[in-house]
Amino acid sequence: MLEHIVFLDKNEGYILRGSLDEGHQKAIVYKTQDQGRTWSYIPSELPHFRGVFRNGK
Repeated sequence: MLEHIVFLDKNEGYILRGSLDEGHQKAIVYKTQDQGRTWSYIPSELPHFRGVFRNGK
């Protein structure tokens, strides 16, 4: 499982994970709006991602 953590500002952030299970490759996304104290799963049909996420660059 690959994982990236990106914060857009001091409160809002995302955990982006990619499932590598054969036949079930998809992106898994969690979001926080309280500086990472709590995280909510965001249902998604996004495909598995590759690469690096960079905030604002």
